[in-house]
Amino acid sequence: MREEEEIYYPALAQHPEFSDIMEDSVAEHEMVKQMLVQMNELVPSSPEFQDILAQMKTALEKHVTEEEEDIFPESIEVLGREQIEMLGEEIEELKVEGEMSKTTSM
Repeated sequence: MREEEEIYYPALAQHPEFSDIMEDSVAEHEMVKQMLVQMNELVPSSPEFQDILAQMKTALEKHVTEEEEDIFPESIEVLGREQIEMLGEEIEELKVEGEMSKTTSM
């Protein structure tokens, strides 16, 4: 989610055809983050935890399907392959930075 929010979504937000999609996608990310916070307060074996987990799984599956079937193909058309590749490289760099900060903070 972090990589999408910091790199991919801002690139898409520059194009009006993605404005509604970006609002929905960001809202979906926020919902998942809230669910994770709720789950962090619960015992994994509790029914409430399991209910939230099932809701989150359903929401994530829907989100991923929308991205793979609609957003990603359309973004290639609008942004072009070259910009998509550049964004992919930026995302990979951000992931590496995140992994490095995890290992140095331990």
